[in-house]
Amino acid sequence: MNKFLKCFIAVVILFAYTSVATAAPKRPTGEQVTEAITKSLKKYIPVQWVGNLAGGHLVKLKELKVVRAGNYNNEKRYWPVQVQCVGIAGLNDVFNQGKQVNFDKVGDFLVHQDDYGDWQAELRDN
Repeated sequence: MNKFLKCFIAVVILFAYTSVATAAPKRPTGEQVTEAITKSLKKYIPVQWVGNLAGGHLVKLKELKVVRAGNYNNEKRYWPVQVQCVGIAGLNDVFNQGKQVNFDKVGDFLVHQDDYGDWQAELRDN
């Protein structure tokens, strides 16, 4: 084989490898985003959303609307999704046990797949 052909084949192989290695995974569906964010909010709702030093947990999610969805972050492996969340939170506070508050906030979530392929969401610290 001549040198030109060898070089051409090497470039094609390198291009194919880098294209596959840097390609973004499939974008999550709206349903997958909703499920992941709902699961995240059931664990914890931030202090700023409920006005309580201990934060809160989700009691009822009335509305979850995607405001913006960004491009895949290949370095940190997540999809940025900005979502408006409207609902009711229970406070995580021993002095206000059983107290509930309404919230209507926009949050920036990092949506990604875990090692088992399940979609997860984390609220970005602002």
